[in-house]
Amino acid sequence: MKIQVTKQKNNSQLVLIPVEGAETVSVIYFVKAGSRMENLKNNGIAHFTEHMMFKGTKKRPDAFTISCEADGLGAYVNAATDRENTYYYIKSASEHLPKSIDLLSDLVLNSKFDETEIEKEKGVIVEEIKMYKDNPSWHIGDLYDGLVYANATLGLPIAGEEKTVKTFNRKTFTNYFNDYYSAPNTYLIIAGNLKSENGLGEKYLSQLKEGKKISKPEPLPRQDQPRLIFEERDIQQAHLQIGVPGIHFTDKRRYALKLLSIVLGGNMSSRLFMELREKRGLAYAVRTQSENLSDAGQMTTMAGIRKEKVEEALQLILKEYDNVSENITEDELKRAKEYYKGILSISMEDISNLALSMATQLYYTGGTLDISEIKKEIDKVSLEEVKQVAKDLFLRERLNLAIIGPYPNSKMFDKILEI
Repeated sequence: MKIQVTKQKNNSQLVLIPVEGAETVSVIYFVKAGSRMENLKNNGIAHFTEHMMFKGTKKRPDAFTISCEADGLGAYVNAATDRENTYYYIKSASEHLPKSIDLLSDLVLNSKFDETEIEKEKGVIVEEIKMYKDNPSWHIGDLYDGLVYANATLGLPIAGEEKTVKTFNRKTFTNYFNDYYSAPNTYLIIAGNLKSENGLGEKYLSQLKEGKKISKPEPLPRQDQPRLIFEERDIQQAHLQIGVPGIHFTDKRRYALKLLSIVLGGNMSSRLFMELREKRGLAYAVRTQSENLSDAGQMTTMAGIRKEKVEEALQLILKEYDNVSENITEDELKRAKEYYKGILSISMEDISNLALSMATQLYYTGGTLDISEIKKEIDKVSLEEVKQVAKDLFLRERLNLAIIGPYPNSKMFDKILEI
């Protein structure tokens, strides 16, 4: 697979990924604009802007027109907002590439931000926020992020708060769009069967204004004592997320940390899945994962636990955190490597996932690795490297714990964390 990355005259970047034998094509606009670029007054504007991109342009005046055109192409079009980026994508049969890229480009480059549509969409956003908060298995993530990234915009909820989104007007959107949807902050990725691409990527990218680059965020302060956030709710099980600050995307230990997370709770044979679910029946869902951002990251375990057994579950998780650096085995590491490579292969068979992976790499590292190169990096990780990253990260003073459950106070959890 030959990946071609071309920097345009206006400093936007075009990524072409030909996939031999593909019958489909995916187009992604990847923009360096996420909730981290917000503040307490406009929290939620990145996510709300994503919604507004589908409400109409001069050429396609409303959401119905947009939906009908996408459906008429047999295309799937959607978008997502994260903490450091927002992306828009369309996937279609390869013969529809010219029409698909025209549709998606029009939405991203020419949305009207109509005041009437903004007012209507506020209700949709508010209901989305309520939906997240009503579901403790989703809300626990926002609680945890607010704790681990306390006093930083990384800790702001991606969807925003009801009180902020209700204040937005058209100027809020146009100001935000002009600041962040600029050429230096935008990648256009086209992956799959590219026979009908014929310079279309350059054509649409040339319409972007050069604008300004996003300044580097202020460094996050180092954590030196355990932290806890607790929310009392009358629910049938406890929801918890516990972990430690991790490492950034360009840290050479990234693959070792990912393998460590798989050993701990990343699949059905992992330690915590076997211990909490299979051996003790304390949880239905339990998983450990690592996240890597531009200058930060985290390693966390999430679980829904029988409410009377939450203390036992936490002690078991902490026991594994404390001991894994000493007792992880070559067999566990080998199994984790094969699992990681297998999941990667399955994921990259989807052309949209392939395109998004390349965009993410380009954003964080300035370059790209294809799947074979990533697998080589995975295979190079040694047992000692995994042990060392566990020793480096799993420090009791750096623990963070978020709990939602039917408990009168947080004393039990204070004791577990030794606060």
